[in-house]
Amino acid sequence: MNAELKQTEIANSVAVRANPPSPFGRVRDFVQNRFLLAHAYSIFIASYYVFSHERVFKSIFYFLVFPLFILTIDRQVIAWIKRSLIFRFAMIWLGYLSLTLIWSDDVELRDIEAVIRGFVWIGAFFVVTIVLSQQKQIFPVNLFVLVAFVATAAAVIAILQFYSAHEFPVHRLIGIGQLSGNSVASGIFYGIAALSTAFGLVAREEPAPVKILYGAMLAVLLAALALTGSRGPLLAVALAILTGLAAAGRWALLLAVLTAGLALVGFGAFTDMGSYDFLNRGSSLRFEIWSLTWEQILDEFWFGHGIAADPSVTLANGYVFNSPHQLYLANHFYGGVPATVLLILVLTVAARAAYRQVRSSGEFVYAALLIFLVIVGMFDLNKTIKSVNLVWIYVWFPLVLLAGQEALMNERTIRRGQ
Repeated sequence: MNAELKQTEIANSVAVRANPPSPFGRVRDFVQNRFLLAHAYSIFIASYYVFSHERVFKSIFYFLVFPLFILTIDRQVIAWIKRSLIFRFAMIWLGYLSLTLIWSDDVELRDIEAVIRGFVWIGAFFVVTIVLSQQKQIFPVNLFVLVAFVATAAAVIAILQFYSAHEFPVHRLIGIGQLSGNSVASGIFYGIAALSTAFGLVAREEPAPVKILYGAMLAVLLAALALTGSRGPLLAVALAILTGLAAAGRWALLLAVLTAGLALVGFGAFTDMGSYDFLNRGSSLRFEIWSLTWEQILDEFWFGHGIAADPSVTLANGYVFNSPHQLYLANHFYGGVPATVLLILVLTVAARAAYRQVRSSGEFVYAALLIFLVIVGMFDLNKTIKSVNLVWIYVWFPLVLLAGQEALMNERTIRRGQ
């Protein structure tokens, strides 16, 4: 055996000397061997927690992540992306929404450009993630680690900065950077980081000191989420964690988490906590917004108003909202029945992939992020087809990760059958 290995090494060495790699080949090998694309991708996702201007994380994706991806591309990429039903259905969904420009009123050139950019770059986001998912030795663990550290540091800074000027804990926490706009966005981002930390890091087999570190970061992220007072993200995280614990048979821990959650709700409801009174603080005008949006939907029920339409509604108190504040109503407003059917198909194949992942490897992190998306989508979100911006984390991040795992599982199934 050793002799055969030696002969193989000699043959490979001779082949390399006879056919030395081209300069492009050497650059590609350097990028691949040092996992530069995986590191750049992780920096891109983590940057959302820090920077306040979209152009920063746009620049990271356009000028760092995508060029590194181009350097590593080969013929296998086509085979990998063909393995993902999520990717195919998502692109059909986005393609249909793009076509609704045809019947949108008052379409301007900038609307067309925005939709085309959104379609192309979301497709690129899928493809890059699917390719990265083949690097199981580093991805997505390196992503979850960097997001945990950056999100935790950002949460600590936000807590110290915000409550130096506001009464603690009566006022709802607002994050830093891109999250400084409102508490809901902060809650969504802290929720995503908390779930990826809980199921992507804490649930892994690691030495005790590392486990303690991950657990401490998770505690900070959950505390920051609670301080935002955002009920949709809180409910989504709670349901994801409870479902994950049930799937793992961790009933004692599930009971402890459920008790802590009910205690938090009770603390907000029966003490002088102002915005943290989750039960009695009202619906944040959601029901009136949804009702008025539904009336608009009925005007163009079958095929929607088109992706360039304005979904703004004026409430009885005179407030104007330019978002339906619900993923499913917004999707139907823009694209009608076909858009709703396609969204259901995307979520269905994503749920199937998440279930397969849990059954095959026990990894619940992808299912947790999908549950979070489905629940948060009931209370917030708007247009999904956009170039690099916050919606990439709100909506597309869970789906592209699942698409990558789905492609990986299908590839393994095919290899086992050969």
